[in-house]
Amino acid sequence: MNSDTRKRLTAAIHTRARALRMDPEARRDIYERIGGSRDARDLTDDALALVADELRRLGAPATRKRGDRKPAPGAQASKLRALWISGHQLGVIADPSQRALAHWVERVTGGRDKGGASDLRFLTPGQAARAIDALRDWLVRDGGMDARLAHSDPRAAVILALAARVPLALISSADRERIINIRRRPDVGRSAPLEDALIVRLGAILRARREAAELERAAG
Repeated sequence: MNSDTRKRLTAAIHTRARALRMDPEARRDIYERIGGSRDARDLTDDALALVADELRRLGAPATRKRGDRKPAPGAQASKLRALWISGHQLGVIADPSQRALAHWVERVTGGRDKGGASDLRFLTPGQAARAIDALRDWLVRDGGMDARLAHSDPRAAVILALAARVPLALISSADRERIINIRRRPDVGRSAPLEDALIVRLGAILRARREAAELERAAG
């Protein structure tokens, strides 16, 4: 690959890691697991491509192409995107892309014929609040999130719902300790970047188990 392609790959990796709310240490863990080094500069071009693919598999949207919707600004739009990606980590939402979210929001806000917003940038505050409530209720119903915690502390609600679905033996001791602390002392020692990385790790384990089960059913 030429240097321009390598720059595009590196940019895509950073963009996808941010979309997953992954901290630098978690990103370097993937570098090391796939390319044998925690420094992206040491990775081959093929390894960088594999890292980008792995981040996509973990739920990051593909690099935006011409015609794709740009992420919408604003706190309500950010909350919608965070819940949407969390739904993917929980196995409730198949497509974590911005485009899929926009289509869903359009349906929830009434559809195109009834003034539904086809772009998050054009949501009214009332439409955005309605979409957030609908998405949160969906994740409570099908994702196992605690209803009260989903309103007061959605990040913790996602982590605890994931932890309930992933076998304890597959969770590292450090992650188990973090989960216990969230459950026992939700207001002490919290770190959003570390918890976001934990969500990614738990989500990857859950999806891998589901994929393995599907392959086993297909083979049987």
